[in-house]
Amino acid sequence: MYSKAGNLTLAEETFEELKLLGQPLDRRSYGTMIMAYIRAGMPEKGEMIIREMDAQDIRAGSEVYKALLRAYSIVGDADGAQRVFDEIQLAGIPPDNRTCAVLLNAYGMAALVLAAYEKENKLNQALDFLIGLERERIIIGKEASEVLAGWFGRLGVVKEVELVLREYAAG
Repeated sequence: MYSKAGNLTLAEETFEELKLLGQPLDRRSYGTMIMAYIRAGMPEKGEMIIREMDAQDIRAGSEVYKALLRAYSIVGDADGAQRVFDEIQLAGIPPDNRTCAVLLNAYGMAALVLAAYEKENKLNQALDFLIGLERERIIIGKEASEVLAGWFGRLGVVKEVELVLREYAAG
């Protein structure tokens, strides 16, 4: 109930109280807590619950595994998605086309995140270099300018560089 309402704290408290009272937890109880962690953006904690279930020889339903896999896929966590995909197979659930597609999406998203990070890192290096040239009042020749322009073009950051240099020159 608290899980679907988005109240993670009450869901956790209720779950822990049930365990402390010695109430037997079933696949549904565990699944509900895993879904609460997924909704809260904490799939790692959901994985911990799955390990707890495994220790008690209780298997989560395929919908729980798939939701966990989707949670990792959406954020581009390929390692997390791969772990869950492996757990799906260990649980004896045959992966279908949709499950495989979600795993592939995780790898694709991870590649996009990495590419964006690399682009941002290269942009910062390029801007630091150019601002250093401006600061030292170094004027570069046509050939060097063409090399830099080509570099910025390949990085796809020409407009960003122009904007920063205009702001730097004005300030």
